[in-house]
Amino acid sequence: DVCSSDLNDVQRTFVRQTPLMFPRALERPTYFDFHLGTHELTGQVWKKWLRSEDGRKLNAEWQKIATCRVVMTTLFRRYAEGEPQAGDQRVVRINWCNKNEGKTWDQLRERHDLAAQSGGPSNGEAVFWGLIVPRVGGQDLPGDFAHVMTFNDMERFMAYQRWFDLEGGSASYGDYNSSYATCLGPSIFVEDVIHITPDL
Repeated sequence: DVCSSDLNDVQRTFVRQTPLMFPRALERPTYFDFHLGTHELTGQVWKKWLRSEDGRKLNAEWQKIATCRVVMTTLFRRYAEGEPQAGDQRVVRINWCNKNEGKTWDQLRERHDLAAQSGGPSNGEAVFWGLIVPRVGGQDLPGDFAHVMTFNDMERFMAYQRWFDLEGGSASYGDYNSSYATCLGPSIFVEDVIHITPDL
């Protein structure tokens, strides 16, 4: 798939996330594939996937080996430290949330802006923090949006968890849940960075 993207000049960032700590009550997929790109690039990718001979052939092969559900989301990057490299393996914390009644999206945006100005809600341990918002086909996902935090490894995640458990992080989280959004609680994934598009 990555080689085909290179040949067709539709490169995009591609990561695979495998559940590590995941609620039993939720549907547990074998893995998630995230294909990241601009709106324009994504349109080109889908056009070539659906219409080109190479794309149709890959799609037919894919249908034989996997049962997939495809949804479209928007990722709002709020904080990023450095750039990942293909071959990296990282730890990702995802927490689905629903906006609290009486709060506007503008109020949530202002709250997230405040957190971004201080380096994100992870005491400096995460290398990435952003929000995923379902757009097409994802109306039944577990929340209105999800917080995504990425850590270089489990040690950095556990340093974050220590701050959360013992050093005041949970108080900020509690205030957020009571005042802005109600979150389900985090799941943890192992993320393999398969392909990176520079300057995405």
